[in-house]
Amino acid sequence: MRFDENTFVAERNRQCELTFLKQVAAYDKQVASMMHVNGYRRIDAPERTVFFTFGEMTFSRNRWCKGKQTPYPVDEWLGLKKYMRYSLELLFQLAKLASKMSYREVCRSVRDTYHLSITKDTVLKAVKMVENLFLNESVIASLLKKNHQGN
Repeated sequence: MRFDENTFVAERNRQCELTFLKQVAAYDKQVASMMHVNGYRRIDAPERTVFFTFGEMTFSRNRWCKGKQTPYPVDEWLGLKKYMRYSLELLFQLAKLASKMSYREVCRSVRDTYHLSITKDTVLKAVKMVENLFLNESVIASLLKKNHQGN
């Protein structure tokens, strides 16, 4: 019987998913007492599916309520904004690849390397998002530099 690399990779990916889900659950549990102390009450635990560089993950997380605020501490911990389906790291990787090849080629490369199915529109969104982040960062840096020189 020969070593089956595809089976090995599938098992490794499954272990990665289980590890991720355990970390999410542990963080959610850790934050729960702090949220209660701060006057929040748990509403529900909806599921969310997000694409990361290590695969597509579906996880549930607690939603808390205090007045009109309804934060998701796990989402904040993971750096995810409302309705965001792609991690910041994956978006950064997509933008980096897009600087070297066509958007359709990026889709094929991501499918082959990360085993994720994305569209060219996702790549465009990633490029625009990273571009905005760099633009905002450079504007802030120049303002800070200007303020520092003025003092």
